[in-house]
Amino acid sequence: MLVDAARCIAIKFGYEANVHGVLGPAIIFRQSSLQILFRTPKTMAISAIGNYGIDIWFDNRKVFSACWNSNIIKDVEGITLNRGPWIPSLLEIAIRAETTV
Repeated sequence: MLVDAARCIAIKFGYEANVHGVLGPAIIFRQSSLQILFRTPKTMAISAIGNYGIDIWFDNRKVFSACWNSNIIKDVEGITLNRGPWIPSLLEIAIRAETTV
């Protein structure tokens, strides 16, 4: 659920930007204390685990990280999860992303 919410937010409200250490652009979302980095095969992060990845920071601390290889199979592997107030914030923004035309 968190991966889907973060992915939806990044796609709807994020922007492409180059990130240090990768060849192609990632999708970035920033809103107050919440930041999301969505990595796709286009990002060309050679050393990354999986073709896709989501990293989330809250108050400048990494609170979530997950990766997967296929959007069809959805073989998501969680790497980091620190529960906290960022989860309701993320889900609230995702609901807005789903209802925004």
